[in-house]
Amino acid sequence: MMNSAPSPAGGRPLVGVVLSGGDNADLLHPDIEHFNNVGCPFDLVVASPWVTPERMLRWADEAVERGIKAILAAGGDPLLAAFVAAACNLPVIVIPPADPGRQGAGALDPALGRVRPGSAVPLAAVRAGGAADAALLALRILAAGDPAWHDALARHGPAAPATPAAPPR
Repeated sequence: MMNSAPSPAGGRPLVGVVLSGGDNADLLHPDIEHFNNVGCPFDLVVASPWVTPERMLRWADEAVERGIKAILAAGGDPLLAAFVAAACNLPVIVIPPADPGRQGAGALDPALGRVRPGSAVPLAAVRAGGAADAALLALRILAAGDPAWHDALARHGPAAPATPAAPPR
């Protein structure tokens, strides 16, 4: 996929995105838009801990060698992010799928199931359906270690400050 802004990375993917299934690709549109806006190359793979475990583990294990600095995990499989985080020492950001059928405290169930991998397997999580937030968090991880990404995010990042979601009632 082509980026719309020049990349401080020179085209080498810095963010990995793993989906548990191809039918979850619509979750990633906000991610891809943010990455393209700042010129951040990314690597996308569809893999599952149950259907294609070898592919998923190999992809995660080789992520550092490929230059990946942060990984986003999205889709319906609650263990995907934990498996990926256990296979590498990179920050893994969970994007729980939005479930419009759940309201109130019950809406937290899918998200909480994705952030309980056990000790020594740290995960970051964004709100359900928060692909744009996950992309911005990954870009901020890049910016923390590289002034060029800080500048790119400042130039091409979100124009308006985000508004926090209202708490459930």
